[in-house]
Amino acid sequence: MDAESRLRDLGLVLPRAVQLPPGVELPFSWVRVHGRRVLVSGHGPLAEDGTPAEPGYDQTTAVLNGFSEVVLDVFGPDVGDHARTAIGVAALPLNLPVVVAAELELS
Repeated sequence: MDAESRLRDLGLVLPRAVQLPPGVELPFSWVRVHGRRVLVSGHGPLAEDGTPAEPGYDQTTAVLNGFSEVVLDVFGPDVGDHARTAIGVAALPLNLPVVVAAELELS
């Protein structure tokens, strides 16, 4: 089963692509493909209901568990198995509550 079908089966809908405000240009690529290597820059939630962590919050790993579970549910353990880092910081760019980046390999 492909990822789009699995997302549909799970009742998940991907958000629309990020629309930057007029006049805003980013000096980097969101995704860069080099041979079989794919680098995905940090992405955050698009909904405005996220809240940045307060100083001393030590549950960032638990927050990212939901992301890991979705990746495994959509792609299965053979493709979706991954390593990750979950750190806590006082602030993230654009006031995001969490940022996820990835390095992937195309088959």
